[in-house]
Amino acid sequence: MDNPAFDFQIHHDIAALVPLGPERIGYAELQEKLGLGQRGRVKRAVSTLVALEVLAWAGVRQGRAVTQGSRDLDDVLKTGLLPMPDRETATYPLLTAVVDEFITLWHGTDKKYVEVNPRIEGVSVHITASTSTGRTGAAGTHTRPDLTAVVDLQYDHLGPWNELHAFEVKPYWAVDRSGLFEAAAQAALRRCTYSWLLAWIPDPASSHFTNPQKQLILRALDAIPSLRSEATELGLGLLTTQTLGEDALLMQEVKPRRQALDPGAADALLGTLNYSR
Repeated sequence: MDNPAFDFQIHHDIAALVPLGPERIGYAELQEKLGLGQRGRVKRAVSTLVALEVLAWAGVRQGRAVTQGSRDLDDVLKTGLLPMPDRETATYPLLTAVVDEFITLWHGTDKKYVEVNPRIEGVSVHITASTSTGRTGAAGTHTRPDLTAVVDLQYDHLGPWNELHAFEVKPYWAVDRSGLFEAAAQAALRRCTYSWLLAWIPDPASSHFTNPQKQLILRALDAIPSLRSEATELGLGLLTTQTLGEDALLMQEVKPRRQALDPGAADALLGTLNYSR
């Protein structure tokens, strides 16, 4: 595709500024060179480029600096990066930036979701989907989540801590209980702190879709109430979005249950013990 629907100018500008390894560049320097007033735009664009393998995280702490990746942006766009993809795997790079932003806000600013708000050192989102089982059977549908968000936190007494969010992504033609089962598998295996099902269900009134596609969208919308109820029982998170890309809005239908140690409680306990000495 030669004329993608998204405006990738900022992505091209960033890709041109990022050096080859082992040299690297951080968000602040990129923001300054681009002359942008909002670092969030730089961060979202960088997250998208990393997900597309155009850039790669560099340094000890991921999500801080980047270097050149293994793919060229123009070549990636020509492979069919569309705002309305027709395959599930094509939705992953279009959701990484908005997942990054959502998780940052979820942990850092909204006390409705977390009692203790530590300092966030960085958030990085990775495409971790298993695409085939292979000969050894080491990878499969329930082995790894489609997207994984790694949150670097810093507590006063506990010190550095990582929270892992596992996301199973389902486009409108595949929104059913199977997605919940995949998310439940991640929670049951204790491989994450929180497990989510993220459903992309566009507006059926959009002219982008044929009548058969609109029927699939309506079927997905009808499935949401039952998925919401079952996700609540299983302790899974449920997110929905009508659009893809950096401007997408993730709606939290169900808040997930913590599947691992609460670092906030542990930090408070350590603080009490230190104070009592």
